[in-house]
Amino acid sequence: MPIDSKLKDIILLVNEKADGTGFPSGVEADRLTFESQLIRFCKNFDMLSTLKHGEKRLDHAATLKEIVNAQVLAFDEYAPTFTTSLKKAV
Repeated sequence: MPIDSKLKDIILLVNEKADGTGFPSGVEADRLTFESQLIRFCKNFDMLSTLKHGEKRLDHAATLKEIVNAQVLAFDEYAPTFTTSLKKAV
């Protein structure tokens, strides 16, 4: 089944980080698409807010605040343009 090149890029960039330490290719922030970062954000949000092995996780508001605050301290996870958009949404 053929995959559209934009969709392929989104899929391949989901696990990349803005500082180039992600995988599979270690690309820099300027290559990250908004869509791939949004999916990565959703994965992180889900991980922090979902019950796992009986652990109490954060509620949605606290999860969003934690992710946004973490980006103030270290801009390595998402590209600055995505982080700016995220802050405006909060």
